[in-house]
Amino acid sequence: MSSWPTRDWRRADPAALGMRPELLADLEREVSARFQRIRAVLITRNGQLVFEQYFGDCGQDDAHLVASVTKSVLSALVGIAIDRGFIRGVDQRVLDFFPDYAPSGYERLK
Repeated sequence: MSSWPTRDWRRADPAALGMRPELLADLEREVSARFQRIRAVLITRNGQLVFEQYFGDCGQDDAHLVASVTKSVLSALVGIAIDRGFIRGVDQRVLDFFPDYAPSGYERLK
């Protein structure tokens, strides 16, 4: 079975993966008391979900705007891809990787 989620994450006890559950309980209390705009915190370790907590009136099936975090993760992944030589640099066009989606006349725009 894959560690990464398809529909659901595989779950694990944080202590079994070398984490301190009391610190996760502290995190839950801090978020509840001080950060009213945080709606959810999920933590994975070794591809397994070890902490999942929702705040306010939010739940697992609620949609959330994640544009800022998505940009942060994507920029980190692009940096890793550049460092490993998968991408030449930040000026390389995305459509170079997905030529089937290029609009007609794309080649002459290069």
